[in-house]
Amino acid sequence: MDIRSEQTEGEMHIELKEAVDFIVSYLYNNLPRRRVDMFGQQLARHLTVKFSQHWYPDRPFKGSAYRCIRTRTEPSIVNSATESGLAIQEVLSCFPPDLDIWVDPGEVSYQSAGAPLTVIYSEPMQFSLKQNSLPAPPEVVQYQQHQQMTANMFARTKFGSTKLKAEKASRLTADELSAYVRQQAMKNSRGPRYDWQNSPLQLATPS
Repeated sequence: MDIRSEQTEGEMHIELKEAVDFIVSYLYNNLPRRRVDMFGQQLARHLTVKFSQHWYPDRPFKGSAYRCIRTRTEPSIVNSATESGLAIQEVLSCFPPDLDIWVDPGEVSYQSAGAPLTVIYSEPMQFSLKQNSLPAPPEVVQYQQHQQMTANMFARTKFGSTKLKAEKASRLTADELSAYVRQQAMKNSRGPRYDWQNSPLQLATPS
């Protein structure tokens, strides 16, 4: 492994751990624990090799499609199952339908069977619109402006302090806003996320 790969491995340690832990959580209580532990170790090794030359902390969305783990067709999962003595069909039967996992710098998320994108891990300071040079979608800008205007209006009234507390409780959480912005950015930058068959990117199988 070259110097860049070693540096990258250290940078993406948390994201890889979160992704692998999430994947193996479906296998525990369904398959032998010792073999599941072996599967997790092998999967972490394969994903480290796969992502090492496709990890861009300064541009987290770059290479996101390549780093997407499609559980039904991911070579790393197939290879890890074989190496840990698990039948691939047994492993796949533990996952929800069409489970896809995105492992990006500063964020790990998943989506299953057309359900909304869910964030597993997020590092707000690293994953920000400003740092990624991505303009906020109009809907988000309008929402933020509306919230700010409403807050300023209420703050000037005698009911301001009470109503502001209620209003803050109704705002989007950081994870909800992050997931929404990510969905819109992905949709605007490269079309539907499930259009993998038409992607020019090829999965790399670790040697």
